[in-house]
Amino acid sequence: MGDWIYYSTFFRFIDVVEWIKPTEEVHANPRLSERIQRQLNGRHATDISAYLCNDPQRFFNALVVGVYGGEPQFGTMNVTFNPETGWKTLTELEEVELQASIGLLQFEGSEHLFAIDGQHRVAGIKKAIKQNPELGEEEIAVIFVGHAKTSDGLARTRRLFTTLNKSAKRVSTADIVLLDEDNSFAITVRRLVNEFDAFTEGRLVRFVGDGSAIPATDIDNLTSVIAIYEVTQDLYGSKPISPFNASKKALLNARYDGQTLDRLFDLSVSFWQGIAKTFGEVHQVYEGTLIAGDLRKPNYNHLLARPVGQRVVAAAINVLMSRGLNLASSLDAITGVETNLCNQPWHHLLWDPVHEKMLTTATNRSLAETFLLISTGNEPRSSKHQSKYLEFLELRGD
Repeated sequence: MGDWIYYSTFFRFIDVVEWIKPTEEVHANPRLSERIQRQLNGRHATDISAYLCNDPQRFFNALVVGVYGGEPQFGTMNVTFNPETGWKTLTELEEVELQASIGLLQFEGSEHLFAIDGQHRVAGIKKAIKQNPELGEEEIAVIFVGHAKTSDGLARTRRLFTTLNKSAKRVSTADIVLLDEDNSFAITVRRLVNEFDAFTEGRLVRFVGDGSAIPATDIDNLTSVIAIYEVTQDLYGSKPISPFNASKKALLNARYDGQTLDRLFDLSVSFWQGIAKTFGEVHQVYEGTLIAGDLRKPNYNHLLARPVGQRVVAAAINVLMSRGLNLASSLDAITGVETNLCNQPWHHLLWDPVHEKMLTTATNRSLAETFLLISTGNEPRSSKHQSKYLEFLELRGD
């Protein structure tokens, strides 16, 4: 491909451990190589190791491995088919291509191998083998490319190193929500939009786009699938609330047991049911007697008709639940909050009155959460949050 010659084959995990060495060959400066190795020995490698040891459906894509030194030799093999197996007759060109592309890649033993793409997977495999040697016979696809220890060769390999990593497209949040089977929050969201009455058959939920916001042209939907994903996490909080005991990070990276998933689903359902009981306009939208877009007008911009507002309410409820209240009592505790974002208390918190647009940064959400709690007679999340809010009020001129 391009001017690269590559060979696709496989390694056993034990071969990965024995053959693939640290990536020090990518940089002539040893301090740069040390930095790469420090990064590889971190939490990510530990997570990969746990995945390999615990998930029976484990699977990785191919490692790209640089090779230099020694005398690698590739020999083609003569592949034939028994006509009685039913294989179709190959054309002369197909026969030539087949014989040229299947063979044995032989190393004589003094070659040096290092990962150009897949360094964290290599580090994770090495950790996993120490914990569970039986994994040593499992196999992973490997793509070998040649590497030259010259200044031009180093530059060429570094360029491939960065190209492979920069060109890899990050999995979108929407894809995570819709597809991830090892993310308890994503699993919960999919179940919610399938089973919660107000959302079934795609009602009131925006599924397109890779953001949580509802565009002005969308008058039908109250929320979005990404907003529900974010709300579920905000409701759960960074530290587990009763009856949960798993960290938020753990739930993001694993499919938890059925009881935990049921509890997470029940918590999410209770939130979406609860805001309808507490805020009559949401109940009307659920019933179909009010269009969601009517809650997003220039002069009337409802807190619960905006995904960022839904997140702020969920975060405030998490604060109250962490203090021992149940979800229903937490919603009762914030009854009476000003819901029209166009009104002065929300100016420059979630609403920019000058440019007439929503403010959605993490800082805005944190300040809005503090305002919501204080304005309803509740203590803010912490003294630090209160100090930040008082600084904001001073800047706003209150």
